[in-house]
Amino acid sequence: MFKQKVEFYLKSLYGANYNASQATAIINLVNSYQQAKPMTAKLPNERTAYLISYGDSISGDQNTPLATLRKFLLRQVGAAITVLFLRGQLYRLTVNMLLS
Repeated sequence: MFKQKVEFYLKSLYGANYNASQATAIINLVNSYQQAKPMTAKLPNERTAYLISYGDSISGDQNTPLATLRKFLLRQVGAAITVLFLRGQLYRLTVNMLLS
């Protein structure tokens, strides 16, 4: 059923330029997200604080950007941020995670 809907919408959008490989690519992308395991974290509450970051958003010393982000989280943020959104993934931050 889903495949037929995708094909219908693509044919409506692209008309004669429709190609079946477009539908296959979309279906494969959707399937890859369905197979991904969601973060098994507690539901957000008043103590939840998210940091949304790109891998290279914090730069500084001569370390790589991710190493600099880790150092920043350890030294400046501590327990104030509980969840990091990085590269499309959610990570629950713990002191042990940052120290390893």
